[in-house]
Formats: sequence, structure tokens, C-alpha cells
Amino acid sequence: MNRTGTLTVPTPVGVTAERGPRRVQPRVVGAAGVLLLGLFAWLAAQYGLRHGALFLVGGALGLVLYQSFFGFTTAFRLFVTVGDGRGIRAQMLMFALATAIFAPMLASGQVLG
Repeated sequence: MNRTGTLTVPTPVGVTAERGPRRVQPRVVGAAGVLLLGLFAWLAAQYGLRHGALFLVGGALGLVLYQSFFGFTTAFRLFVTVGDGRGIRAQMLMFALATAIFAPMLASGQVLG
């Protein structure tokens, strides 16, 4: 397998592989922003500012993953179509690392306070 060449993935008939710039949909962005801020305010009032701030961090991380076209299915699609298993190996390593880090914390019953 040529590791320095360009990777091409076959696309189904009738589907174009080129993606142009995505248009911003002001109503959708506005509704999502209002919902995000509303849930932040509710969480901050009910459970404290820390929980509200963590919700905003989660929303920001979700936005970053969405904008970068991140998805677990991409790794599986590349594995099936061209035999490239690097993405699946990276995901399995991530799952193993997260389990090794969080399982002892969850088993202790109390972490960071």
C-alpha cells in the first residue's frame, strides 16, 4: 500500500464526492444558540454555575467535532472500502484509554470532591 499517495474512496452512483462550502442557516444557528443558553441558565440555577459551564464546554466541543466532520463511521467506511484500519485502531485505543482512566474513578464512588 502506498502510504504517500492520495487516498481515494469510491462513492455510490449519483453521489458527488466534492463538497462546497456549507451555507450558514441563521434560524438553525439562532435556535441552537437560544436553546444552549437557555439550558445553561436552567442548569446554573438548578445545580450551580459549574454544571452550567460544563454544559457550555460540551456544546463547544460538539460544535468543533461537527465542524471537523468527525464521525465514528468514517473509520469503518475507510476500513471496508479501502482496507485502511488506522481509524478503527485509533478509536479502540481511545476507548481502552478512557476505560483505564475512568473505571477506577467511577469505582471509587467519588472523584474531585
